Amino acid sequence: MTEKEIFMMLAQKITDAAELPFDKVCVYIERGISSVTFCSCLYYKNEERAVETHFGFEGVRAIQELYTITQTQPPIHKDWNRAVFTLYPDGKVNMEY
Repeated sequence: MTEKEIFMMLAQKITDAAELPFDKVCVYIERGISSVTFCSCLYYKNEERAVETHFGFEGVRAIQELYTITQTQPPIHKDWNRAVFTLYPDGKVNMEY
């Protein structure tokens, strides 16, 4: 998968699980050598609610692939184990490592 395909897959999983409307949905990601955990929060009108998202094995594999991409292709991100993926209602995304 490419970085863009990974972001699109994450966005689709969030859209499938999130209640509309929202101002943004943040997925807090912790990546280990052999594991990945996800915690998702929906923000709407200054309220925060947990969102139960199911990324499954596909999501874990995608994050591990994303790690490899970010370590080998510009722009190189330092060796990261935490990230925040943010989806906005207009479909824009942001990833902070």
